[in-house]
Amino acid sequence: MESILLSLQDSWVAGIMFGWAWSWPIAETVHFFGMTILFGAIAITDLRLIGFLKKMPIKATHTLINIALIGFSLNLITGIMFFCGDPFRYAPNISFQIKMVLLLLAGLNALFFTFKLQPTWNEWDQYGNPPTIARVVGGVSLVMWIFIIIFGRLIPYLGTG
Repeated sequence: MESILLSLQDSWVAGIMFGWAWSWPIAETVHFFGMTILFGAIAITDLRLIGFLKKMPIKATHTLINIALIGFSLNLITGIMFFCGDPFRYAPNISFQIKMVLLLLAGLNALFFTFKLQPTWNEWDQYGNPPTIARVVGGVSLVMWIFIIIFGRLIPYLGTG
């Protein structure tokens, strides 16, 4: 594991992150905007799945999912840049580790929604309450993304180990 972290620390990405004084602040700003786009789109989608915002047809949230993917892509790119820039800070950090586990679980939840629930949208009342399983998936998603943001923000404060 240490050799992988050393390789990342010596990578061209780490060189970019520390080779120019503005690299890290610009990446932080892009990461924040990505998170805002991602969470805004997911929050509306999840709130609709839970049963709120009934004036919006459930199928309309599909557009928001595409917007969320843009935000996620920005966060993925900048997150990789952060990790490569300081792998020995991130890898042992408990907050980072919890965030990564929650990201994995949120991804599995999203895949379940996409492949099991979304194909049944035509059977749902577009302005009513979705089926119970969809409401649970939306609630779990919203809670996980809130905690992903919290644990991401705690990375500098919780330290390592």
